[in-house]
Amino acid sequence: MPIQAAGKIIELIYYRKLIPLSTTFPENWLSLGNPDAYVFGLLTEIHAFLKDKESIALWDTRFKEVLADIHTNDSMSRWSGTPLRIRSE
Repeated sequence: MPIQAAGKIIELIYYRKLIPLSTTFPENWLSLGNPDAYVFGLLTEIHAFLKDKESIALWDTRFKEVLADIHTNDSMSRWSGTPLRIRSE
């Protein structure tokens, strides 16, 4: 989230591990924003356990699509806008 101080806008981007879901932490940013990532990932793992190759391919494709959407949305929100310009005053 951008912060404005002394007429300047500062934005800090940081990375941290995904908090595992548990009874203590029943949700995290991924489960709130993209619950389908958990669903399709779980379905891929279930069908891999059952050795159902057709269903594995289907759910793995859906899972990868969700991950690609997350990546695209992240890139658009992070890198959209006008490019930086150097000005001399």
